[in-house]
Amino acid sequence: MIMPFRQYFATNLQPSPAGNNRSQWFACCLIICLLATAVVRGNRAMAEGGDAAGHDAAGSAAATAALVITRIHVGVEGHFKVGRLAPIAVSFTGRVSEPLQLSVWVSDPDGNLTKQPTQPDRLSSDGPHTITSVFRAGRMDGIVRVDLESVGRILATETVRSSAAGRDHARERDPRERDPLEGDTLESEADENSGGGEGKSRVVRMLPPDSLGAKYWVVLGAPAGYVRAAEEINQQGSPSGLHGSQPVTVIDLADASDLPTQPGGLDAVDVLAINGAQTINETTDAAIRAWVERGGHLIISVNSPEEWGRMPLSSWVPIRDVGQSRLRNVDGLRGPFPRSERFLAVAVSALRFDFDYGKTIARSLDGPLWVRLPVRFGRVTLLALDLDRRPLNTWDNLPQLCERMADYQRDSDNKRQQQTGAQLSRSGVSDLSTQLVTTVDQFPQINSPSSWVTMGWIILYLLLVGPVDYLIVHRMLRRPHLTWVTLPILVLGSAALATSSARKHHAEGLVSQQAALIDLDAESGALRTSLWSSFVSPETRRYRVEAEFGRWWQDHHEPVNHQTAAFETGPPQTVALESPNLESADHKTADGSPSAATRLGWTGIPETGFRGMYRSGGLDLAKPQYQFAAGLASMEDVPVRIWSSSSVTASHVGKLSDPDAAVSSDLEGVGGQIYGTVTNRLNVPIEDWFIAYKNLAYFPRVSENGGGEASLAVGQTVSIPQSRLVVRTARSFLTGVTTVRSKGDGRTQDSDGAARHSYDPLSQDFDRIFRAISFYRASGGKEFTTLENEALERLDLSPFLDLSRAVLFGRLAASPARLLVDGQPVEDADSATYLRVLLPVRGRK
Repeated sequence: MIMPFRQYFATNLQPSPAGNNRSQWFACCLIICLLATAVVRGNRAMAEGGDAAGHDAAGSAAATAALVITRIHVGVEGHFKVGRLAPIAVSFTGRVSEPLQLSVWVSDPDGNLTKQPTQPDRLSSDGPHTITSVFRAGRMDGIVRVDLESVGRILATETVRSSAAGRDHARERDPRERDPLEGDTLESEADENSGGGEGKSRVVRMLPPDSLGAKYWVVLGAPAGYVRAAEEINQQGSPSGLHGSQPVTVIDLADASDLPTQPGGLDAVDVLAINGAQTINETTDAAIRAWVERGGHLIISVNSPEEWGRMPLSSWVPIRDVGQSRLRNVDGLRGPFPRSERFLAVAVSALRFDFDYGKTIARSLDGPLWVRLPVRFGRVTLLALDLDRRPLNTWDNLPQLCERMADYQRDSDNKRQQQTGAQLSRSGVSDLSTQLVTTVDQFPQINSPSSWVTMGWIILYLLLVGPVDYLIVHRMLRRPHLTWVTLPILVLGSAALATSSARKHHAEGLVSQQAALIDLDAESGALRTSLWSSFVSPETRRYRVEAEFGRWWQDHHEPVNHQTAAFETGPPQTVALESPNLESADHKTADGSPSAATRLGWTGIPETGFRGMYRSGGLDLAKPQYQFAAGLASMEDVPVRIWSSSSVTASHVGKLSDPDAAVSSDLEGVGGQIYGTVTNRLNVPIEDWFIAYKNLAYFPRVSENGGGEASLAVGQTVSIPQSRLVVRTARSFLTGVTTVRSKGDGRTQDSDGAARHSYDPLSQDFDRIFRAISFYRASGGKEFTTLENEALERLDLSPFLDLSRAVLFGRLAASPARLLVDGQPVEDADSATYLRVLLPVRGRK
């Protein structure tokens, strides 16, 4: 072992025969002080940009008291999820002549404070006023600070906290206690570190779950069945094996006006159930429609056409021929529950309707009773009966009915035991999103030395400046004072060698890697694009980061809506996709102004370990701050250290003016199979494609020598079925099940067996990752992948395979978006783009 530094200095700095060593000790202390100063200044340099602005603005708050915050409302009745957009509403009184904006300060997964502002707006009176916005938190426990700013000055500020203590307090509180900020939940408390006064922290109802796997069921009217269903699920335990957490939380709302209407405000909601006739205004209806079309699940139970017609939902939920039925037998509902009790023979009012695309789960002699319908990238479950009336309100299987309508995937006891055993060999990756983010953040083309090589160089360096230097100056030269010559030479030489080696093994400019997923609904032309990107910086500095989405399909197709140009900082030859038009009011804010269709932010992993969003908070010293642009469309002053990477994710929604511009189809479903044609109208081929429908997969035949057509060429039309297409069960195809033949030894016959590919959670193959994300349920879920898919659950297209939809999956050479850093595109070291098309399949009449 290397000698301790104290012994080393005591030995090398002995008094020389020439005289006093006081100057040597002084020089040593000076060097140590200079090194310590450099370290401190280096840490402060990354934080001084955002910190200075925050402290200067906070200092001005004491001098100005023009506004008074009276109430802060976070999430849906206080419930939100870390890593997803959460609504926030701040009520206040007062008036200011200049435009006012709301800024929300929260931590990202690394503990850096981020500022997420709104667009400035003018106040028309003295109040009271309410400003709504959305924010995205990256840590489960932390603080949320809200600032009301005008012309760079903070006129009012409040800090609230979200922590385990806050959640426990919320569960154990006295309902008679009232908080002046929240209005009906908690008392206000002073932060322990603030000492009261100006820096006090308010406790507001903020209840983030302990895991992204927790489900939020929001219920409007008749919540009894959903509450009992959630109780049964929670008694069984969390499917993720998490202790002390509730898999399902039912949020009972008294009125539809309690739903957030901000774009993205329902992002944390898994299921929205509307029972009976509810008063829903146009703004709330637009928010619900936008949420459903982008992947939400809406449940409606209503039994009369009058009640159905009074709700704006009736204008876009795809049913027709609505009327009234009077039934004396609704035993069709007992089909999914074979052991359920029979209904009493009483007259029951039911909604009569018909539909074109979807699945009938239960029906009566007069038509369907319980159906599930596709609405672009989301689903609507419709029950033609009222849950709060006979015979359902007294049915023993009502909780099971609500659970099935919510499409909750409950794990069996045997499956949960298998998953618990698999967790013993956990690799630190528990969710498919973690695997995806980790893969995007890898740069194999940058030949960086491994950690073992770095550790070896560090050990060699310590040996040189320690024992080797001691042996040279003491034993060989017998001149201890020469260490003042040899030590600087060793230090400077090692520094020069390290710098040269680092520059040789790292990129000299910005280098990025990205993966993109394009979703297209062929019936409506709706687009949903998801982008994951990471870039490496050659220096320590701050950047402005944006994402530019382009027309990746044919060049002559024009966007539908030209409201705003996306990122005008890009080169003029690249035309970005404009703000979309989804034929609804979902892209309008409460005041009628158009909302941004593009959102960009940091990437987080739903883990409890290092850099995970669900780990307990630690000590963060001198963490830098940065901010988002209004609407979360870009990030400004993002700090990146030299040769480190920064990962971002972006999403964009839009619409093709011609739904057949990219992929057209004419498919008919008969007996679980599809017949018809699919045509590629893109200007690029679709590589490694296949089509999934119900429990079958159709893919081109490719011989062992590489022959056959593995791509869908430009303009090519493929007919189904045809001799060159192979048909297999979807699960066998997705999990890589192959038939293995064992030859007999003469006394026994040849035998066939099945072998399945095991899924590697550490694999960096984008093809396998996106297949697992796209068909998570169809491939067996966690039983096959050993991973959860909670963060990217809405990207799973498995539920659509039974909803009159076929899914075309393939890889594209064209990229739908690119990363802009400081207004310039970043060189792509590697990129992967995958296309998924929902193809309508009509039933045979």
